Amino acid sequence: MANLDKLLKRIEKNKETANETKIFPLTIGDDTFDVKTMTRSEKRDFIYAQEAGKANMTAGDIIKKMKPFIYKALNLKELAVKAKDAGYINSYYDVIEALFEPEQIIEIIAFITEINNVSDKDITEDIEQTKKP
Repeated sequence: MANLDKLLKRIEKNKETANETKIFPLTIGDDTFDVKTMTRSEKRDFIYAQEAGKANMTAGDIIKKMKPFIYKALNLKELAVKAKDAGYINSYYDVIEALFEPEQIIEIIAFITEINNVSDKDITEDIEQTKKP
């Protein structure tokens, strides 16, 4: 390999930045949320979890698959614990549907995939189709 040193530097840089995230504001209704980008391994997990040929995928399927990413990106753990302790929700991920309207959840998913540069064409098309009345 002629570019061995260059490739080694890339690996080194990826290792050093593997857990870096950025914060982007997202306004949903009257509230603004800090949305954290995924780490390198979270992006990998997200992309590898996508199904090929999702012709019959529903909005519910998309939301179900995205709940862990929404939960983490919006840092909903503390709120979920309090809501569960108060008996408002049954599981921690339920905080997402208790807090947001379905169309807002779709908007959040679109935002998360956009800021993480993981907007695969099929997911984006599925989200856009779901947004239409």
